[in-house]
Amino acid sequence: MSLQNALMDKVNSVRTRLHLGQAQTCSDELRLCLEQCKPDDPERLELLVLRCEALADIPAAAEELLTVAQDLAHEAGRRGLKGSLAAAHCHRSTAYRRLGLRSEASQQAVEALRLAHEAGDQALQSRALLCSAWQPIDTGDFAEARRLIGESLACAEADGQPTTIFWPLNNIAHLLGVEAAALAADGENDTARARVIELVNVVERSLTLARAAGHPLQEAFALSNLADAYIVEGDSARARELIAAYADIARHIGYSRLQAYAEMDEVRLLRASGRAEEAIAVLMSPALADYLEGNKDIDRTRLQALYELHKSLGRFELALAYHEQLANMQAVMLSDQAARMQRVLLARLDLEQAQAAAERARLETHSERLRAQALERERDQHRRDSLHDPLTGLANRRAAEEQWDGHADRAAREGQWFFAAVIDIDHFKRVNDTYGHAKGDAVLTETARVMHGLLRRRDGLYRLGGEEFLALMADPSPSAGLAACERLRIGVASLDWSSVATGLSITVSIGVACRHEAESQSSLLSRADAALYAAKRGGRDRCVEG
Repeated sequence: MSLQNALMDKVNSVRTRLHLGQAQTCSDELRLCLEQCKPDDPERLELLVLRCEALADIPAAAEELLTVAQDLAHEAGRRGLKGSLAAAHCHRSTAYRRLGLRSEASQQAVEALRLAHEAGDQALQSRALLCSAWQPIDTGDFAEARRLIGESLACAEADGQPTTIFWPLNNIAHLLGVEAAALAADGENDTARARVIELVNVVERSLTLARAAGHPLQEAFALSNLADAYIVEGDSARARELIAAYADIARHIGYSRLQAYAEMDEVRLLRASGRAEEAIAVLMSPALADYLEGNKDIDRTRLQALYELHKSLGRFELALAYHEQLANMQAVMLSDQAARMQRVLLARLDLEQAQAAAERARLETHSERLRAQALERERDQHRRDSLHDPLTGLANRRAAEEQWDGHADRAAREGQWFFAAVIDIDHFKRVNDTYGHAKGDAVLTETARVMHGLLRRRDGLYRLGGEEFLALMADPSPSAGLAACERLRIGVASLDWSSVATGLSITVSIGVACRHEAESQSSLLSRADAALYAAKRGGRDRCVEG
């Protein structure tokens, strides 16, 4: 069997046994499976989800739950799975609450609800709302707790899965039991009775769901809640039947915490009927001691009961001894909790510092990248400026030298003739002397504009300096160069220059040469220059081919 198949078999087995309350053994097996997994194994996410579920059923494993939930959050975030990320936040909320970090627990619950809503997962929304409800439960705000649990139930019912619907019902029943007991203790019997009736109705529904789903652990929880109702009512016989029923299920599935609850519920019944000695016997029994391993919160309740019972019987020395044991236990538990909280907060601080350092490094890298880009843009701008004539907007002599080979090579590649034309504005010095340099600049700019518009996009037009320009062209016809130069000459001469200066007229003289095979740049330019001088000697305002 392949490792992948073995892991999936393990996942299915664990999922079944978690319904039986075998959280510790399942967690241990899942830890070993995760150690065998590679970081990118697809089963890793499911194993992390299940291990969180297992650890969530072990109250003493809050720190470990927080660590595994962090791994789940990282894995879910890496895969972009909002639903799994919401589940991770729910488990973090549970862990923080057990560690006494209520504010952090509440924040995690809120984030879980947001992610679950974005994922459109009603079951996860229900779970997140249950996590949110623990804050008002712990502070005694039962009205707010019931509101949140009611919203959780609505989401669970929208999801439609019996096991999802069970948990908000179970929480409502638990809350009703707490309220009923508190009301009865305060002598508000009618109100307590109303809460008990409501509790029974809720439990009957949750019990039906648990049995239909074949979920023995949920069935035991439901029976435990129902037993609470009859304990408050004072119906000892019915309460004992229910206690025996859920204790039997707990014994069958090996869920020691519920077995301990059953013993403590028997103590409640004995105390209510005034049978203090029998209650003490149960509290001191070896059976209860076995169930208390890993359940210090229940052991604390046991010591409190022993203190109160011995005190009620006038056994003050024994009462004091149990009170001291209770105080010592509470001190140890508070110390342990403080140590756990310190470890968690320090780990979170380390994480936040690492994240801050990573963010600083990212920002510094980004800043360096921006600086490099700015320098690159500045260099590019300097380069563009160095190849650009600011007056006419044309490329300059340096650009012509750099781009010459590109024009010539393209002409050779395409089997065309390559031409170089040198263009000079006639009597330009006279323009400057007569109209001023500002008008002269306007003549240069307008001449460049007209000629650029008469050339093809692939041709190049450059200002060589002063009133001299260079055109680089290619064409399949050997006579095309002279024809193109004529277009340029006529375009400049026919322009209405009155917008520049009244009575102004401008002409150009052009020398053009067609490149011979393997002819050098300097040779071709020399022939074009010679043709330009010939045009000037011939009377200007003309084109001459060299």
